[in-house]
Amino acid sequence: MTLNRRWLEILENMGYIHREHGGAFLKDIGNSVKSGQVFNQTHLEEKIEIANKAIPIIKEGDSIIPDSGSTTTEIAKLLSRFKYLTVITNALNIALIV
Repeated sequence: MTLNRRWLEILENMGYIHREHGGAFLKDIGNSVKSGQVFNQTHLEEKIEIANKAIPIIKEGDSIIPDSGSTTTEIAKLLSRFKYLTVITNALNIALIV
């Protein structure tokens, strides 16, 4: 068994991943990412306040490019109120939210 497979076995036994033929996947990553559980939750009230102040700047039909981060995650959670908005991001959590 290679070192990589050994670590995958350890992570699977710890309950963090699920192994399948050809790869391994984080368990419940979609739910964790959407809820922001995998990100820094310190100063959450301040991040929510920043998000609430940023949303009025965004207008229907705009294009925005949020980067990854816990503050931009809070902004992304509020983007559902827009019907016509283009969101370009490299952040999986934001892509799953919007």
